[in-house]
Amino acid sequence: MINIKFKWMSLNEDGKLLGFNSKHAKEISLSEINKIYLTVNKFSPSYFFLCATVPVTIIIFFLLYTDFKIPLLLTLFAVNFVAVKLKNYKSYGITIVLKSGAFLKQKIPLKLKYEAINFVNKIRNEIFILSATS
Repeated sequence: MINIKFKWMSLNEDGKLLGFNSKHAKEISLSEINKIYLTVNKFSPSYFFLCATVPVTIIIFFLLYTDFKIPLLLTLFAVNFVAVKLKNYKSYGITIVLKSGAFLKQKIPLKLKYEAINFVNKIRNEIFILSATS
């Protein structure tokens, strides 16, 4: 199984999928594609727990060794802010599985999610047209 990560991909007029990396470009025929789909990557609960324990240890430190209550309140607000941001964090990606078993992956920013959906649908339509004519 080969994993190849690309910076960006585009569809050529000739029915070729072009993938561009910082080092090289790869051209893939649509007949070589087995599957294409979008993935949603959420923040792992273990990382969420790890990020939440650091402010809690700061709170315990302030409670045990200082008499300041203001840093305690500021830390509680920071914990709430970080928890909300991490819980709602999502990233998207396009995964293409070739018939040879290789995986092509591209990360998609949240702003380009709908363009990525249109890109995947366009490739699926081209593959459907290609398979219907042959």
